[in-house]
Amino acid sequence: MKKSLITAGLLALGLISTASANTIVTLTGSTAYRAVVYQACTTPGVVFASAASGAPADVAVVSTPANPNNNGANDIVYEGYIKNTDGTYTLYDLVCSFTGSEAGIAAAAQSAGINNPTPAFNGGTSPLPGVPPKYLTQASGWQTKGDGTTTVPHTTDLAMADTSQAVSLTKSVAGTATELAIPGGGTGIVGIVPFVYMKGHNSAPTTSSWGHLVNITHAAVRVAIQSGAQVPRLFTGNAGDPDTDQVIVVGRNIGSGTHVNQMLDLGIPVATPVDQFAINSTYSAAGVLTQNGVIAYTDANVLEVGADGFDSGGSVANCLKCDGKGSAFIPIGMLGLSDAFGLPIHTGGAEAGGAVALPLDGVTESNGAVENAQYGDWGHEHIYGKHGQLSTDPGGIVGAHVRTGITSTLTTLGWGTVAATQDIGIPTSLMHCDKPGDGGDPAPL
Repeated sequence: MKKSLITAGLLALGLISTASANTIVTLTGSTAYRAVVYQACTTPGVVFASAASGAPADVAVVSTPANPNNNGANDIVYEGYIKNTDGTYTLYDLVCSFTGSEAGIAAAAQSAGINNPTPAFNGGTSPLPGVPPKYLTQASGWQTKGDGTTTVPHTTDLAMADTSQAVSLTKSVAGTATELAIPGGGTGIVGIVPFVYMKGHNSAPTTSSWGHLVNITHAAVRVAIQSGAQVPRLFTGNAGDPDTDQVIVVGRNIGSGTHVNQMLDLGIPVATPVDQFAINSTYSAAGVLTQNGVIAYTDANVLEVGADGFDSGGSVANCLKCDGKGSAFIPIGMLGLSDAFGLPIHTGGAEAGGAVALPLDGVTESNGAVENAQYGDWGHEHIYGKHGQLSTDPGGIVGAHVRTGITSTLTTLGWGTVAATQDIGIPTSLMHCDKPGDGGDPAPL
């Protein structure tokens, strides 16, 4: 938004500050809460002030495309006003690039990069996407990304993460650039993020295995994610299921909070190498594992990627939406609910594409099961600020508003209040249990 005659007039009247000509703040990290961030940022009076309360204008999405379904966008820009202590308003552009929790923590910690295992691509490692993140640029009208290093904006102010930095690849060390400030003080936890296991779509199973796979156990996934393809009876308990079928794990890379939560929930050290798979996927020239679309796949479309995985939950969902009627492989994957059930909630996603949500150890994911310690596949959603950031800095100001906006949005939407519903976020105030830190089993409070 260019400085206009209207802006000049508002400055003259003292309604906005001289900093109002687009103060840019950047946010990256977890994809799991991007729909919650969207709801909070696009509702006037939550993160950004409303015109009804005296702001020069309501918040708007200024990136392209701007439409009501952008709550699933990994790259988006919100433009709105925040009221200053002197009664004036400052115009902020909150530029978001959701790349994954680990990538987000690293970016906020000003890490130069993280190497991601890509054995199927080059037998070694490639730079993890999102470290540093590439943001949409104002010069392009918020349509294209910069290079992440020299094109403004190229620094990270805020990051969302499904886990704390205590279990991150980028550890917090006092007095170094990896020690992150938390906007607004306190723990930085803004809510609970649940996860669910799903099995891939199969429109015409040729054996009994796919139909018999109706439950996931921690024990079975623990073996499969570390050791690769497994015979179906490990999951189904049915000795008659043919060993020619193979259950495989489709998952995220080490930059993902979903992956970290999965490892913690399985009781496996986070840095342990895994053996994962991908469907209808290839590697880009930069070494990024890329999902190429939803197809009816055969065995030839299944790629073993070892310790690597996808940069987004949407790619895992697309793998699970592929129709396995021509393959001996039965994929399973763990997803945040927004990727599993669609955005807006329950209107699309992998479930609509034929993938099937499965109980975990016999318990179906639901708000009530999470809140009452029956279902433990969930994490704490955090917000972080870059090292050395002050509460009076633009990132500190916007971060505090985003933090309170997320918590109030969860409450306003009533998420977590209906026991049988599967909401993508749950307020911590509704939890009757908690975990000892990031891992471990939930215990009643």
